[in-house]
Amino acid sequence: MVCSMCRALLLLGLFLILTPLVCGYTDGGFSVELIHRDSPRSPFHDPSLTPHGRVLAAVRRSYAGSGSPDPDGAVSEVISGTFQFFMYMSAATSLGRRFSYCLVPYLSDASSALNFGSRATVTEPGAVSTPMVHSPVHVEASYTVEIMALRVGNSIIKLPNSKRSPVIVDSGSMLTSLDGELLDPIVEALTRSIKLPRKQSPNPELFSVCYEADGMKALEKVFPDVTLELGGGALVTLKAENVFMDLLLQTVCLAIVPVKYEGSVPTIGSVMQHNMHVGYDLDKRTITFAPADCATSYPSPPASLV
Repeated sequence: MVCSMCRALLLLGLFLILTPLVCGYTDGGFSVELIHRDSPRSPFHDPSLTPHGRVLAAVRRSYAGSGSPDPDGAVSEVISGTFQFFMYMSAATSLGRRFSYCLVPYLSDASSALNFGSRATVTEPGAVSTPMVHSPVHVEASYTVEIMALRVGNSIIKLPNSKRSPVIVDSGSMLTSLDGELLDPIVEALTRSIKLPRKQSPNPELFSVCYEADGMKALEKVFPDVTLELGGGALVTLKAENVFMDLLLQTVCLAIVPVKYEGSVPTIGSVMQHNMHVGYDLDKRTITFAPADCATSYPSPPASLV
């Protein structure tokens, strides 16, 4: 775990050194290009896998790495640790203790972006902020917020007896994990609303609900209004691409699973954060979400220069 974190920090450290030289600082901020490990531009890319096999392998890998918190801290595929490396650097600059990212959907050919300084400010229309809260399980490498409810159409789903539901905002886990008491009524409300042919799950351990649909555009046509209500009154609108995954072969599956181990903290995974500009302010102790087209809003440096 420690060595993995060192390698991740080293790679991101090199990006931080190279990117300002390539892009230059703009208004006191800069962005780092993020390439998914399964991208053809990644050294970990496996050309022998079909696109369908690559999606399943990525989900299995992410799910296998989730669960009980590691005392050394979690290592995210996108971002590592508690950003201590970046915060040490920021302390000696004018960047401040802020960062943000904008994650493109898994099947996109575009790159995501990790932003610092002024570029980390989330100002898009519809931006909402929620306070960070203390987690009942000590997870040093995580930032935790509170889920108040999830709205599916006219249904408002909360935990019984107003039970608090802390959740980690995690860019390294693809799937979102929730307590069964919250997840079960969410699944019921979604399946009641979505009028598409059900399809057998390609992996029942990972995907409990699947539909026959030719991609996200087909699902979006019948997808109900879904809103995630976080602490502080933050209402985050979720699209079909934030709740389901396109596994190709005309199959879309629910990207929300039960928490893996008893005592684990639920997580908001990267799928639920696709096409959102997500900003962290460590001084204000807030996380801000705003809808964004991550493939075009945060252009990356030319590939030949990175």
